[in-house]
Amino acid sequence: MIEINRLIDVFTKENVIIEDIRWWVRQPGEFHYGYKTPYYTFVIPIKGKARFVFNHQPYELEAGKILHCMPNMGLDKDVLGDSTWEYCTIHYSLGSNVIMDTIKEVYKIEVGENYKITEKLRNLYKIHKQPGSLSAFRTKQLFYDLLEETFTRYRINANKNSHTTMKEALEYIHNHYVEPLSLEQMANRCQMKPEQFSYFFYKYTGIRPNQYLIMHRMKIAETLLKEGNCKISDVAESVGYHDAYYFSRLFKKYKGKSPNVIKKASKDKPL
Repeated sequence: MIEINRLIDVFTKENVIIEDIRWWVRQPGEFHYGYKTPYYTFVIPIKGKARFVFNHQPYELEAGKILHCMPNMGLDKDVLGDSTWEYCTIHYSLGSNVIMDTIKEVYKIEVGENYKITEKLRNLYKIHKQPGSLSAFRTKQLFYDLLEETFTRYRINANKNSHTTMKEALEYIHNHYVEPLSLEQMANRCQMKPEQFSYFFYKYTGIRPNQYLIMHRMKIAETLLKEGNCKISDVAESVGYHDAYYFSRLFKKYKGKSPNVIKKASKDKPL
């Protein structure tokens, strides 16, 4: 999500010039090698399947999986399966080269099969072919309309997929809270960058991962303290803190009372 936001920023800040829009139909078994796109390019599948190779990195495409690539990249492709491969390419340039330093070479944008995107794309292609400055202006409008729908669908799709991942992340924290877990470790387990993991975790739980880990530890610690049978240092160790003094300060911050107060209250409580 973080990386896609950088791509969205480009269309917010840069002057976009639509260079060409093409609609392609390829037959099963057809392939094309050795082509380099001179512009920034969106590859938008309509139906069928194909394998695109950008600078030796393969990507399998079908409806709902859009690719964005940088200029001058090697672009090979071959049709997969027995169905016709139909897709559209949108080639554009920018008013500056700042983008080179801010975004990745290739983005795979998964939006799911979406009728609205296909219809907007057909309309864009139709208007682009018409001559005149008014049609050029309308083309740019429709291009941004298509981008809005694409990025909106991407966010919705990404949020759905992230729910399962976040459930697994919570389960891992519940089972491994004694270990010295870091944001980087938790993100790596989910194959995400730390900022991306933190974003989705917050969307799912309402709090950041490190804060959730501390709160879960304090909840377990409070239960142990109320049992009244453990030393504070032992309770600290059992929830992942080797420094009992640091644990006590953290506990008071999150629970409003010191471990000693909780422990004493449990002892004084009549049977």
